[in-house]
Amino acid sequence: MPIESLISQLRSFVGDLAGDNETFSDEELQAALARTLDGVAAADAVDSDYDLELAAADVCELWAARLVHEVDFSDGQRGFKDSQKREGLIVLAGRFRQRSSRGIGVGRLTNGDLHAGEW
Repeated sequence: MPIESLISQLRSFVGDLAGDNETFSDEELQAALARTLDGVAAADAVDSDYDLELAAADVCELWAARLVHEVDFSDGQRGFKDSQKREGLIVLAGRFRQRSSRGIGVGRLTNGDLHAGEW
C-alpha cells in the first residue's frame, strides 16, 4: 500500500477529510505515520511496519492541542462548544492507543491537566 493510501486511511480514522477544510496536511499525517516506525527507516517500511492506530492517537491529540485556545461561545440562539470537540478527540485518542499494536494505554486526561503548570 503506498503512503498515500495510508494517509487516506489515517484521515478516515480521525475524521479529517482532505480538501479545503482539512486540519492536517498530507505531510503532517505522513510525519505522524513515520513516528510509529520502530527502528525501520521510512524508505524501507512496508504497510505492516506502520501503526495506524498509534498515528491516529497522536493526530487526535495534536488536533485537541490546536483547539485548546478556542473558546465556547453563543450567538444568542446557538451555542458553539469547541471544548466538547477537544474532549472527544482526547477520548478518541485513548481508544486508538488501546487498540494500537504496541498496546499502550493512556490515563484519563482531565481539564485540570490541560492547564497544568499555569500557577
